[in-house]
Amino acid sequence: MLDPGAGFSAPVQQVSPFNERAVGEVTDWQKYKEPTRDYDETVFNVVPYGDENGETLAVLHNAAGDLGISLGFNIQQLPVFSLWKNTDTLGQGYVTGLEPGTSWAYNRSYQRALNRVPTIGLKKSATSTSPTRFWPINPPLTAPSNKSKKSNTTARPK
Repeated sequence: MLDPGAGFSAPVQQVSPFNERAVGEVTDWQKYKEPTRDYDETVFNVVPYGDENGETLAVLHNAAGDLGISLGFNIQQLPVFSLWKNTDTLGQGYVTGLEPGTSWAYNRSYQRALNRVPTIGLKKSATSTSPTRFWPINPPLTAPSNKSKKSNTTARPK
């Protein structure tokens, strides 16, 4: 399913590059490249929209747009999303990470200033749910779309 030309789609408020490689690829952040030797990784910080209950959906689909996997999560529990891509050679690792979370991969001191480091009390716990579904897409997707909400691409997360 993860093939050259595969795509990511979600209702997005804001996307920003996490690392230097991502800076150069921010205009095509939703697309996956062909296997590239020594590619390394790109990571994008995403702030998704949710519905009136905070529910949202992220979708990874193949290049043909007829096969995908969806990951649902609640932005009241997991307000941010990291899209991690490493499109190196197949032998080295052509992989992706779809990662809802409370914070991005920055150091905690940076995240704490943004109120993105939750505190869980002693002997307390926190839970969230992320339903995942692998499915055929009918009809096939033609392109990622965020028509209902405006997308904002920035250099650094707010």
